[in-house]
Amino acid sequence: MKLSEARQGASPTTNMGRKGSHRPEAGSPCVRTRIHGTRSLAAGLLALAIFLAGCDEGHEPALSPESSSEVCAAGEALPAPDAGPELGAEPVVTDPAEITKAALRKLNDPQRFAGRGSLRGYLTMPPGIPAPQRWVLTIEPSRTLAGREHAVERRLELPGSATEFEFDDLPLGGYDLRVRTEGYVSLAQAVSLERGSENPYVQVALAPLGTVRGVLVDEEGRQLAARDIHMQLRRSGEVVSTRTTADGSWFFEGVEPGAWSLYVDSVDAPAVAPIDFDNSGARSSNLGEQRVPVTGTIELQVTDEFQVGLPGIRVVGYSMQGGSFERFTDDEGKLTVNALQLGEWKLMAVDENEQRARTTVKLTDAEPYSFYMSLPR
Repeated sequence: MKLSEARQGASPTTNMGRKGSHRPEAGSPCVRTRIHGTRSLAAGLLALAIFLAGCDEGHEPALSPESSSEVCAAGEALPAPDAGPELGAEPVVTDPAEITKAALRKLNDPQRFAGRGSLRGYLTMPPGIPAPQRWVLTIEPSRTLAGREHAVERRLELPGSATEFEFDDLPLGGYDLRVRTEGYVSLAQAVSLERGSENPYVQVALAPLGTVRGVLVDEEGRQLAARDIHMQLRRSGEVVSTRTTADGSWFFEGVEPGAWSLYVDSVDAPAVAPIDFDNSGARSSNLGEQRVPVTGTIELQVTDEFQVGLPGIRVVGYSMQGGSFERFTDDEGKLTVNALQLGEWKLMAVDENEQRARTTVKLTDAEPYSFYMSLPR
């Protein structure tokens, strides 16, 4: 049976040529596609030739003038594309979470403070101040840095003509460095000696020591004697203390510059809110009057049945408003406790045999409340 042209797969535009090849006839779609592609290639080559000619002769090419003018003006070849990091190079970490993890790994590295190192530096005085007779340098375990449990204390004295110093053969750890000379001191510098930074070099500038003074009075204007005054250097936590004199005045000398907090009676339970001040810009600071609430004072003596004073007796007091104290009698069995809030107080005296005596007193004003407590022998 004779197959139709369609069944035989014949095409009106395709003839079988020699050696079994297919040749498209003129006017067929294949011919048109090939011709069109050839023309596009020729047009592209022509545009490229015009572009290159424009760069060589200083004329603006006909195709893509914006991009071509930049190339011509630069007179340089376009940069090669970035090939990326070299093979084996350490990758740059930009993820904040990964950076945090890396920092924590470094902080928690058990070998971070394994080994020994040195601490070196350079000393300077304020402009116009002559060199001192000597420098006194101290290092000690830092109050703030990690690794302070590995640090040691060292002291070094140098002549005033020296400007450089070195503490050698130090265990790695967190240190605080301080330099003193007559009338001057450096700010305490925290320095970390650790793996990767075993031999740091620091510059130490000295500033003049100062004085701080004030007067303690109550809310009724009475000057308060024998009250404790504490100052705490905020950057290090260091505390210095003194007591008010008979006229309520108090005074500190040799105070290093910095931000301080003033406490009356106690750092943990001050009579008033701490007073913050900064003496960095002054050799002498006068804080004036510090007013505290009116408080009471207890004056007592613990005796035996023969009215003989008993030394070393523990006396504990509790206020109905929440305050408390614990003190010991002196060699005559006497004890004075001031800065007590007004109101009712319960007191108990206890000797070494656990014998006890109890009493209750009521403080109503600033006048001392005097009495005896008796313990049998």
